[in-house]
Amino acid sequence: MVRFARNTQLGRLCIVSVCLLVGNVFSGCDSQEAANSAAETSYRKFLSINEVKSYYHTEPGTKATYPLLEGTLTNLGQETLAVVEFTLRYKDNLHRVIFEDHGYPVYVSTLWGPSPTDALTPGQKVRFAFKAPKCPSGWQPGQVDIVVTKIAFLERKK
Repeated sequence: MVRFARNTQLGRLCIVSVCLLVGNVFSGCDSQEAANSAAETSYRKFLSINEVKSYYHTEPGTKATYPLLEGTLTNLGQETLAVVEFTLRYKDNLHRVIFEDHGYPVYVSTLWGPSPTDALTPGQKVRFAFKAPKCPSGWQPGQVDIVVTKIAFLERKK
């Protein structure tokens, strides 16, 4: 057995390598998960976000005012999706991001009872609307970037 002193650069490198290897073994990370992640990432090009409107909305009863983002999401691919996560970046009049949030126009869960949405099948379009009551008042209407940050395919029954 070869031993390296902990305080040498080679010793530290070996310790870090062993920690990373053990972390990968116990994290359940395998080549199938990596392939799934790559497939999910490449599938994003089949999602079309359209009819986007963002503006200040005032609640009729409470008169509370907050940014509201509306639009549609269309699945142009051949897979059925169980989850689509958006990262929403709200910007000021200088185009600086002043607030970031997440939205789920598609979210199907078998763990928590009835799901908020149905799965998004090939060719299907779904409308979405997200309010952002915690967004700072410096937000400029119309200045929201929408990025698809997560996709999960609906598991096929075997």
